Amino acid sequence: MPKNKHPGPSKMLGRTLRNWREFSGMSMRQVARASAAHPVPIAFDYLSRLERGDIMPSLPKLATLAAVYGRPLMELIDLYEIEQLRHLVPRRATYEVCRRLGLESLERGEVTKAIACFLGALDAAKRARADPERLADPKKALDDRERLAIANLNVGNAIWRSGRHIMAREYLEEGLRLAESPLTRASLLNILTIVHFHLDNTIVADALSQAAQPLAAADPVLLNNVLAYRALVLLALKRYDEAEQLLRQVIRAFEERGDHVAAVYRILNLGYGLVDHGKSEEGLVHLLDGVKRADLIGNAHLIACGVLQLGRAFVMVGRNQEARPPFERALRVATREGFRDIVFHSAFYLWKLARERGEEAEAAEFEAISRAYRVRLFFAVPPGNRSPSGGCRRSDKPMAASGSASACTLRVAERPKGGTKCHDGGRSPPRICFVSGSSRIRASRRTAPRSSMS
Repeated sequence: MPKNKHPGPSKMLGRTLRNWREFSGMSMRQVARASAAHPVPIAFDYLSRLERGDIMPSLPKLATLAAVYGRPLMELIDLYEIEQLRHLVPRRATYEVCRRLGLESLERGEVTKAIACFLGALDAAKRARADPERLADPKKALDDRERLAIANLNVGNAIWRSGRHIMAREYLEEGLRLAESPLTRASLLNILTIVHFHLDNTIVADALSQAAQPLAAADPVLLNNVLAYRALVLLALKRYDEAEQLLRQVIRAFEERGDHVAAVYRILNLGYGLVDHGKSEEGLVHLLDGVKRADLIGNAHLIACGVLQLGRAFVMVGRNQEARPPFERALRVATREGFRDIVFHSAFYLWKLARERGEEAEAAEFEAISRAYRVRLFFAVPPGNRSPSGGCRRSDKPMAASGSASACTLRVAERPKGGTKCHDGGRSPPRICFVSGSSRIRASRRTAPRSSMS
């Protein structure tokens, strides 16, 4: 039997697939029989080896199993990518070091690096909690439990920013199960709010944001973050006046605290909300101001979010010609930095604009990009429905600082010839790519542009 080149990811995929099968109440024989109705069936022996983690499956086989269990294929692809990130962190790095590096990376907008560091911190917290000597001391055991809750919070916070909302929810719910401190619980509820916001569970997000507010009351900084996400929920509920008042309040608080990145994100949200509410000129002023500030800060994710929001606002007011340059810039930055959600949305809008202009070749290029980055990777769309959204719901809500590493490596977006550079030193982590002539998952590395500030 050939040696497994991906032991870590294959073990994790095997455990996940076994859990899915047990949850569905099916035996391996039943799964094998059910898979016969799909284009790529799964043999009993193959499934047995797969669940043991002995082999790395092909993407068509994963698609078959996801369909049999009624789960999104993207969950498995995200799981593979996240598991690969663990190789970027020294195995015995301390919790404090990994968490500090994660927070620093997140502040710079380097989301993928932050995930890797926070995963290292989570592994360190698990090792500490498993120490028999610490378990024997009630105070240390309680401290370790809280630390593990915070570690899950950090991982979930970074993962939702990468666009993996379902996976983020799992980490956050685990943290909520462990957390005892009101402030930790408030932070977890707050991030769960924005996760459910992006999953279009607006009613759940509304309830979570209300539950987080009294718990965060003792910490003005945390309370301001809670109110910021509360404002986004209010925008989704079309309660524009309340949302506008709350956003102006949190923007002032962020600026007084010197948190300029957070302030700019809220300025962008305020501008988009005003445009959506019919106050287009005032909203566009805020969006243009937010993009200008993002350029000065140099945060890649902030820049990509800003120009995407600006392009969407131009489309909302019918100024489609002016929308094209922001979308093109968002696509360049997001492709280079690996922000999956932003790549998809910018390519989707560019596809629509190209179709309106009658430029079919350009439209086909953007359609290919948006299809590649869409969750439904293997489901064909009938010829009469040429939307690259693949039949999935597309949200027009304001983005809340989320982007992600891509599910496949694309080389269609060229590097920008001018403008602000996105700062991301070093190399990007392994990621899944689709190799021509083969659909097997492979790890590839892409050299990220060196930071001009390093």
